[in-house]
Amino acid sequence: MDSEIDVDNSPAYRVYKSGRIERLSGETFKPPSLTPENGVVSKDTVYSPEHNLSVRIFLPEKASATGEKLPLLVYFHGGGFVIETAFSPTYHAFLTSTVAAADCLAISVDYRRAPEFPIPVPYGDSWDALKWVLPHASGAGPEQWINKHADFGKLFLAGDSAGGNICHHLATRAKREGIDSLISGVVLIHPYFWGKTPVDEFETRDETKRRGIEARWRVASPNSEDGVDDPLFNVVGSETVDLSGLGCGRVLVVVAGDDTFARQGLGYAAKLEKSGWEGEVESPDTDNARKVVNKVAEFIKKSVVTAASDFGPQGEPMIKCVKIYQKRDNSLLQPSNIAELSRNALPHGCTLTTHASKFFLHPPQKSSSSPCKTVYVSRGLKDTLVSAWHYKKKTSCMAQSWIKPVFALLFNSYCRIVHLYGPYWYEEITEEPGFQVKRPAEFLKPSIHGGRERIGGVHRELVYFAYLEIKKNGTISITRPAEFSNCPFTEEEQESGSVEETTTRVGVESNVFFRKCDVGDWKSYLIPQMAKTIEEIVGC
Repeated sequence: MDSEIDVDNSPAYRVYKSGRIERLSGETFKPPSLTPENGVVSKDTVYSPEHNLSVRIFLPEKASATGEKLPLLVYFHGGGFVIETAFSPTYHAFLTSTVAAADCLAISVDYRRAPEFPIPVPYGDSWDALKWVLPHASGAGPEQWINKHADFGKLFLAGDSAGGNICHHLATRAKREGIDSLISGVVLIHPYFWGKTPVDEFETRDETKRRGIEARWRVASPNSEDGVDDPLFNVVGSETVDLSGLGCGRVLVVVAGDDTFARQGLGYAAKLEKSGWEGEVESPDTDNARKVVNKVAEFIKKSVVTAASDFGPQGEPMIKCVKIYQKRDNSLLQPSNIAELSRNALPHGCTLTTHASKFFLHPPQKSSSSPCKTVYVSRGLKDTLVSAWHYKKKTSCMAQSWIKPVFALLFNSYCRIVHLYGPYWYEEITEEPGFQVKRPAEFLKPSIHGGRERIGGVHRELVYFAYLEIKKNGTISITRPAEFSNCPFTEEEQESGSVEETTTRVGVESNVFFRKCDVGDWKSYLIPQMAKTIEEIVGC
């Protein structure tokens, strides 16, 4: 029986009826090298001692001398879940070329393969690898190349064939577990999706080919009750697979016109666009390896404009989503687009208080007559970071195992200009000519009691006050914005208790997302080195 073939997928592999597998390709081991290849060095390190699984890390040699932070690409190899490894000549060469072209740090993940370890084992190993990578964001991970050179504000997942399938499922799981904001983009190269029914009129009807694919899926996932209609495989055709929950902001789907799976890849891109997913998808057609490398590099390098945050009089970033309210009757405004609201005149007596950057509220324009007045409440940098962390936990379904890794990533992002609540100081944040953001002390010098500011030709009305002031007297979160809006409380209202009632209903601390705390409680969350890092950034 050991010589009787069950599945013959030559020249890739053969599976015998005894269960033995003979891998005919993808087994050659290409060693890593600290001697540059195409300007790239590489090394292996273990990520799962329990299962003896490793990753191969690729780094541009020039970065090793400068300490430069680079985009991070986590790559999952293909091979139908059965052949190839992260260390084969094919993937070593591909990742070396990609790193050289994209100027990034790449981590190529090895995972256990079917049929010895059938699905879902490869998914579990890949998820474990991602969990091993993420804590390096704090700079205290086990691998120094990642600590020193990975920019976790630019984290990309990528894979081809089965690796593309894995990337899709990792991104959807990231969304479920509340860590989707950590992934900048996903690259699916010739993704391994299929189903019993062709996705369109152009997909092959050749029964021999279709039966072959069904047999190969059985090798990878022998316990699938629905065969190739398993939602893990039939991502495109299955109505039960909802792509709107994909956990990333950008997707690149690379297909090759003559590849059997090309229509599935194009179908995936089309389904994603129709799903309501609020991201950007590209689906180029190329079967040239060099062009694939260039497409991936272009995708990673593509700049994404991130708005700058604001700073108060002492350089603190502005904090927290408080309320959009109307003072007199306390009715809440629920605009679907805050920026659109702020570009127009707000109703008399209405004040907008928000954590959003004023560049969202007042988009740079060459001319503007918006009378909108904005109130900022500021909290110290380190307390703001802790507030952002509490907000993240409260607004996402984060698994307990992600608490520490995600805090480390949040800290890293906060210090590297990629988080809405953090200390941002881009040299340029917009294509508006001459529109620049400088460091806090040079950037904003408003009056503590309100002031008028001019940036980029646009006049804005702003008022700032510190959370410490609210701790001493909570009603100022209502009275000061009211005065600033030229709609102060009357003596009669003050005597009737209207101020206190309004403060209770819609004051800063009434918001469910506002973190009420003692000023300086960051000491319970940040280790001394984290605090020192933030202080060094702002020079205080």
